[in-house]
Amino acid sequence: MFSGLLGLWPADFGYVLSLVMIAIIREGAERGQFQIKDQRPRDVAMQILAGAQGALMIGRLTGDAHAIDAVTTEFRNYLGYVPTK
Repeated sequence: MFSGLLGLWPADFGYVLSLVMIAIIREGAERGQFQIKDQRPRDVAMQILAGAQGALMIGRLTGDAHAIDAVTTEFRNYLGYVPTK
């Protein structure tokens, strides 16, 4: 399905997505938006991607969007998310 997207194969698309997530986590931590403590941005990005995939799967299986809301709330708490002003 995504094989034509920017000429990337699905595996390449996933790799690019993970690189983008790592950059977002790193920048957010540097700005003080996230508190990742001594964790590597790569590990935090993988946890977020895995949680989002799991929530989407459960949401589709059950037809209930609560899984996505629960994961979103949990990751905001986990990261110590602080909105910028």
